[in-house]
Amino acid sequence: TAPVGPFPPPAGAPPEAEGWPLLPTRQVAVLLPGAAATGGAATQAAGAPVAGGLCGDEAVPTADPLRSGFEQEWVASPMQDAPDEVRPVERMRERVRVFDGDGAAQYYAAVAGSATRCLDQPEGAAPWGFDEVHAYPPGDVIAGYVRLAPRFDSFVSAVVLRRGPVVVELHLTVRGSWNRCLQVTRTAARQALAQAVAAEQSW
Repeated sequence: TAPVGPFPPPAGAPPEAEGWPLLPTRQVAVLLPGAAATGGAATQAAGAPVAGGLCGDEAVPTADPLRSGFEQEWVASPMQDAPDEVRPVERMRERVRVFDGDGAAQYYAAVAGSATRCLDQPEGAAPWGFDEVHAYPPGDVIAGYVRLAPRFDSFVSAVVLRRGPVVVELHLTVRGSWNRCLQVTRTAARQALAQAVAAEQSW
């Protein structure tokens, strides 16, 4: 799908070309071995309504509108140590949004304000924890994680970062240790924010 909005990458530019705001697949595959994009990147037009959140999606109204938005999901090749129904496949979903005016700050404030709902989980479900902000790039950031099932080491993590008019939102499923989950999430956040900010500044 061709990018839309008033400040897209160059017309006809393939994903991962200069000015593309989403992480290159080759970079994601370093973090999650075997990861491949599930399809073409989705885009959002200028002024489109937005939804998001740390542990779930909900509408996020902003006084200042969206300028452009991009979304991509990657899924890693299943490992052979256990069937998928026992151990989840690793995956990552990235959203990059660029807002006019103070829209990015408004979006971030709404998402951060609703993050306490992550602690209100159904009975028997593992509670979310919040990661240390200083482990992420400078700027507005909120990050959390939850163990997906008590039978094995698989985690869901999420992070929302804002710098200037740019908001990056990542949602990951990571297998292995809690430390690996945090390492992958923090590295992805640093790389994704740098990529998105550099792209926005080049448009």
